[in-house]
Amino acid sequence: MTRDPGCGSWGPSGDADGDGQSNIHPLPSRKGPGPFKGRRAIVRANLLLAVMLLLAGLGLTAGLEQQDRYRLERAHLAEVQEALTQAGQRLSDALDKIVAQNRQIARTLPEGLSALPRLAQAATAAHPRLVSVVVARQLKIIFVSPELGNEPLIGLDYGLHPEFMGGINRAMQAGDTVSDAPVQLLQTERLGLIVRTPVYDPEGNDSAWGHVAMGVDLEGLLADTGLNTNTSSFHLAIRNRRSDGVIRTLVGNQALFERHHATVLFPVADTSWELAATPRIPMESVRSRAWLVRGLGVSLTLGSLLLFLWRRGVIDLAPPDPAWKGAQGMSLRTLLLMVALIPVPLLVGLAGWLSYSASRHAAILLEQRQVNELGGQLRDKISAFFDVPRRVASLNAEIIRAQLMNPDDPEALARFLVLQVRQQPFLTFLSLGTPQGEYLAASRPPQGSDRSLRLMERRGEDNQVQVYRVDDLNRRGNLVAEGSASFDPRHRPWYTQALESNSLKWYPPARYQVFPSSPAYDTLGMGMSVPLYDSHRRFVGVLTADVALSHLGQFLQEQMAGLDGVAFLAEEKGALLATSGDEKVFDLKDNARLSVDHSLDPHIRAAGTRMAQTLLPEGTAMLDVDGESHLLDWQTLSLPDGPRLRLGIILSEARLAGPVEQAFRTVGYLTFALWLLGIILALFATHALAQPLLALSRWARRLAKGDWQAPPPLESPIHEVVSLTHTLESMADHLRRNTEGLEERVAERTLALEAANRKLEALSVTDGLTGIANRRHFDEVAAAEWSRAERAAQPLTLMMLDVDFFKLYNDHYGHPTGDTALQRVAAVLAGAARRPGDLAARYGGEEFVLLAANTDRAAALVLAEKIRQGVWDLAVAHPSSPYGRLTLSIGLALRDSQGPDTLKALLARADDALYRAKAAGRNKVEAGD
Repeated sequence: MTRDPGCGSWGPSGDADGDGQSNIHPLPSRKGPGPFKGRRAIVRANLLLAVMLLLAGLGLTAGLEQQDRYRLERAHLAEVQEALTQAGQRLSDALDKIVAQNRQIARTLPEGLSALPRLAQAATAAHPRLVSVVVARQLKIIFVSPELGNEPLIGLDYGLHPEFMGGINRAMQAGDTVSDAPVQLLQTERLGLIVRTPVYDPEGNDSAWGHVAMGVDLEGLLADTGLNTNTSSFHLAIRNRRSDGVIRTLVGNQALFERHHATVLFPVADTSWELAATPRIPMESVRSRAWLVRGLGVSLTLGSLLLFLWRRGVIDLAPPDPAWKGAQGMSLRTLLLMVALIPVPLLVGLAGWLSYSASRHAAILLEQRQVNELGGQLRDKISAFFDVPRRVASLNAEIIRAQLMNPDDPEALARFLVLQVRQQPFLTFLSLGTPQGEYLAASRPPQGSDRSLRLMERRGEDNQVQVYRVDDLNRRGNLVAEGSASFDPRHRPWYTQALESNSLKWYPPARYQVFPSSPAYDTLGMGMSVPLYDSHRRFVGVLTADVALSHLGQFLQEQMAGLDGVAFLAEEKGALLATSGDEKVFDLKDNARLSVDHSLDPHIRAAGTRMAQTLLPEGTAMLDVDGESHLLDWQTLSLPDGPRLRLGIILSEARLAGPVEQAFRTVGYLTFALWLLGIILALFATHALAQPLLALSRWARRLAKGDWQAPPPLESPIHEVVSLTHTLESMADHLRRNTEGLEERVAERTLALEAANRKLEALSVTDGLTGIANRRHFDEVAAAEWSRAERAAQPLTLMMLDVDFFKLYNDHYGHPTGDTALQRVAAVLAGAARRPGDLAARYGGEEFVLLAANTDRAAALVLAEKIRQGVWDLAVAHPSSPYGRLTLSIGLALRDSQGPDTLKALLARADDALYRAKAAGRNKVEAGD
């Protein structure tokens, strides 16, 4: 008998003390389930309860966080609802008063027009945002109040403005007041609302006489009632629903109505207005409250879990065994806990950090692609923006040269210039300067609330520039102001540039001088100028078409709205042209341009420094501005025969903070949960491993004292413990391991056999030379597709393909080269059969077949021609072919509602079509009847 640790040293006879008597006593029998299975059930139950307690604590923490955020949003939403209700009531009252005033004026019209000026003046005095009161006879405006500022409406014919005809027709059909919004007011080009009431013939019949219309500055009215979207404490959206069911968004984003929002409803004439608002909640407060809830929840979860484990005996706080006094090293349980607990948080944390880094990297790559696409779109739009003055200047030069417009007729020329500016919303000035110093220009003020068209005129060298409004017929209206007395067009850069180049040429940005005292023109202009010659090559003046850079800034601001970024456009040497911010690109005090390096915006300065470090015309880079990361994308824009411009877009990396923070929070929860789960498993594992050893130690001490009747310790998963307590069970354990090993080997052999079978199965349906399906597989798939086409009543196309003069090719090059040619042809077929239900197969020798499910005749012919062209494009030399290269003849047949009725007949029809393709000279596609 071998030595059994803990039970003494046994001789051959089992005599431990040499007295010739056997000292072996049988160990107590352990029949039945005994305490071992009950103990395992208790361990499993405790482990399950601990995991459930962990999951419940984390779930409760996440639920409390969501509940706290929901309550915070509800509290803010209640405040928003109260503010929105009050503002909505003010807006509703103001619009109701305007509607009532409109109806009152409409009721008085049948009695005569004498009271109309008084009523109109009273209405505009009572409502500061009421821009105009208009009376139209049929579709022609006959009365406008006040006239000052509303010159574009004088004499306006609605029949030439289809954008207003929808509201007029609705009013006439309804026979009552209607509201039309949103509209762009002609006199100010601002967002507006028009209220219309029809007026009928005073003689009592039902024929329409005209209507009364009131234009309301909706932007200003919203600001007056506390609904200014730029300064309010909530996100706002407004839409209206007409009586015919049409819904139009007036302000904000339509998606706001799909969220949980505060809402206010009220009627305006024939429409129902709906206001929606969501609070602007500071993210700092949301994050701080969320971390507070997480900390409390995690602390309570961890404390409850430790208390449970202590009560269940998994965590042992009892003093150490006295027998361990003087022993070296640490306990097994401590060692196992250290081995289990120290790597777990490191590994899980590393996995979490890698996941977070990967998510952040993917988000940055996505952002780079998006900002690059945005830059490309902006570049194209800015190119179109600058293309306006080029096209307009070129057109006018051709018109003057062809004598289609007489420059000596200032009245006709003025109307022509105004008409062009009216049709080009981006155009700021269209001017003509003569050699005598006279000046004529049509202009749209680039800044301010009044964007109505202007006509500027200077006659003679000593006169000032006169600034007039224009009406809807492009005629001179009221005198607005007088321009600079020192303005002389012959001294302006656009005039001198055109004379020097004697061609259509860009001129550098310059400050507007024709009306320097007006803030509406307090900006820079840039455009193209061209010398004008009549048909006799007589110089008649210089024409310029330009755009205000403030227009360009507003355009960039609109494009960057909601993106939390900055866009700027600069000349190649760094001088700023426009930015999406509010800063000026021109220093009025020093009369100097601002450069990228001296911009007031630190983001633009950092971008300028980064772009100056590289000579690349475009690129992407990361910027660090005030400790925050930003993404920069810059591109170069070259104007035709003009300057090179650089467009830069800067987006804050904080735009990624939301998704990345969500990913980081998820990874954090997962890391913490896995770490706690690792602690629980480690405690249970060390408890399960250490307890049998401690029990075995106590049992061995009792045996050493002669207590042979002491029952052996409970079962343990440790083989050494089992060997010490049950020597006779080692053989069974050995057999168990052998059996398990045999099962593993059998499983390995089974997997290898299955893999071999799969490989054989694949080989059985694949052509060994070409790698595509063989004829056997084609027959199986064709039968199945035929049945499916019959059930679904869908077309099925079959093509038979044959390599032309292939025997001669083999005779000339040999079979190895012929095999290579067949492989290349098969690759073309495989590339064409990519859809589910499509199959390309080798039918035999140089013959192939292709099956195309749910493909009609037209699509089949296109596919066949594509395959034929694909083989032709391989350009495989074939000296024995009349075409000089390898070609393919194709015959196709179609199974449709008209037949054939069997797969065999379909094959025969395809084969017949192939025969006709070869008879027709090969390298052809023929379709069966």
